[in-house]
Amino acid sequence: MTVRRLLNHTSGLPDIINTASEALADTPEKAINLLRNKPVEFSPGSRWAYNQTNYMLLQMLIEKMSGRSFRVYCEERLFTPIKLSSPQFGFQVIRNRSSLYTSVVVGSDPPLVLDQIEPYSPTKPAAMLDSAGGLNISIEDFSRWIIALLDGKILSRSSLDELWAPARLNDGTSVDIYGLGWWLALQPTHPAVGGNGGGRAAFFVYPKDDLAVIVLTNLIGSDPPSMVVEIAKNYLALSRH
Repeated sequence: MTVRRLLNHTSGLPDIINTASEALADTPEKAINLLRNKPVEFSPGSRWAYNQTNYMLLQMLIEKMSGRSFRVYCEERLFTPIKLSSPQFGFQVIRNRSSLYTSVVVGSDPPLVLDQIEPYSPTKPAAMLDSAGGLNISIEDFSRWIIALLDGKILSRSSLDELWAPARLNDGTSVDIYGLGWWLALQPTHPAVGGNGGGRAAFFVYPKDDLAVIVLTNLIGSDPPSMVVEIAKNYLALSRH
């Protein structure tokens, strides 16, 4: 198993998350003890499958190698150098954050639409660490972070190119939807890279166009990725077909 296989979700490891809100265990240590007795879902590098176990192990690796907690490491390396003040991990009460709502049954696949919008109070399984649980950040700070990223203040351009290159399987097949922790939309004229979270937030960066579009909502089921694309079309004159 390699770090690259964890980052691009070709590890084949069994997932620590059974459903959207249930984990195999209440601590990472207990989860690992259970996982070590489970068979892999597929041979590493033979397939692609998004998996929260990968993020759990990556966080534990960062903490072991840095000697810091994941939160402190991110603060020191990703937030403080560019003077961000709003980033917070977890689902605690956060000042100025909107109340959350959902229009679908969370965790249903395919999504089941509710008769009416309901309040939503997210919970994070204890075994799902900060690296897999998402980040709270203001639109202003997120914009500053994206600009710093594109300006080379966080990573070198060669490192970004590595993150944004499609994952490759053992047989050479390219996984065109995913790189190293980034979702990809590699259309020829305006390639995009980005991410989404919780069914209520999404962003795309268009590196060739020096453009980024971020959409943050407080409604699960609002389909923010589609909003991002529609906004980008107005700037890039993209085809609507």
